Parts: sequence; structure tokens; C-alpha cells
Amino acid sequence: LPCSGPDARPSRGSRAGALKVDGKPPGGGDPAVITLEPADGKFKRRTPVHRVVEQRQRDFAPHVLAIPTGSTVAFPNFDTIFHNVFSRSDAAAFDLGNYRNGQSREFTFDKDGIVHLGCNLHSNMSAYVVVVSQPHYVLTDGSGHFKFRSLEPGKYKMRVFSDHAEPAVQEIVVKPQANEVAFDVHGRAAAPLTDKFGVARGGK
Repeated sequence: LPCSGPDARPSRGSRAGALKVDGKPPGGGDPAVITLEPADGKFKRRTPVHRVVEQRQRDFAPHVLAIPTGSTVAFPNFDTIFHNVFSRSDAAAFDLGNYRNGQSREFTFDKDGIVHLGCNLHSNMSAYVVVVSQPHYVLTDGSGHFKFRSLEPGKYKMRVFSDHAEPAVQEIVVKPQANEVAFDVHGRAAAPLTDKFGVARGGK
């Protein structure tokens, strides 16, 4: 029921939406990360977390991970072969070196942006860590749909982080109860895969 009285606070709202790239559902099979922040820029950053990206059956799992800025990710090796996790991305450049089954290495992500992961020993392996400072974020599903379930009413800036779309910002208004929005952005070619020395390599 709606609140009433001098100290009443408006009901919280939800925001459902669909991401489109050049007017069509996003392709590529990778989820995008959608973020929201108060339009006035005043918000408290989320507390950093500890997350895991597994190396299993010569692949990364999950393929896309969203984390708050300052979070640490562990990269355990569950395969019977060596792996070498690295990134050459501007948001985080690192090389965890070669390590065997049962071992794990960690990295702390201190800068916002999309971080491309690779394994220098296996050219088919790739994944993404999306590092965000915004207080609200969700991943899209395979059709580009997303939903924020509980938001304070007000004006927000909505952003998209995707390897298949240009960076974009859209201002929206969240009203009490349910809200819907369409987010249409311009597409771009995914970054080419390279080894840790910058030499081009084939994908899957």
C-alpha cells in the first residue's frame, strides 16, 4: 500500500528494458552489462567483492562477469593442463603466469571498464570482466532484456558496457511501481583476439 503522512516515502520502482544494437536484438551471444546511477552524480559506491572465474575444459566460466570497482577475482585452474590468464586491456593489464591444476591466481580490478581475458596457452579461451562504479547493475539475457527490481524513484543515467556496442548513456526517470525502457545503441566490431604480446590469434 502507498505510504502516507508527512514522513512518507514514495514506493520503490522497477525498471525493465530491452537493449537493441542498431535497432536489432544484440548478437554475439554475450550478455551486456547495464548500469544505473543517480543523475545528480551523488551515490555511494558498492562494496568490493571477491568472485571466481573458473578455468574448466579449456574455457572460462562465467564468460561475462560484472563486479564493483576494487573487487578481486580468483582464477582457479580445474583442468589437467597448464593455463596462463592475461589481459592487455586499458582498464586492467596483467599476466598471471603459467600455473597447473589445483592452483589459483588472483587479481584486483581498480579501474572501471571492460577487461578482456585470454589464456596465452590456448587461443580459443576468452572472457570479459566488466568493472563498474555505478550502484546498480544487471546483465542482459540472450535477447537483450534486463530488469532492475528495486529503485528509489528519480532521475538516473543508464549506461551500457558491451564488447559489441559503442559506449552509450541515456537519462531516464524511474517512477513508483513498474517502468519500461528501450535502449538502442550503435554496434561495433568486437576487439580482435591477441596473445599477451599483442600478436593476433584465431578465435573459436
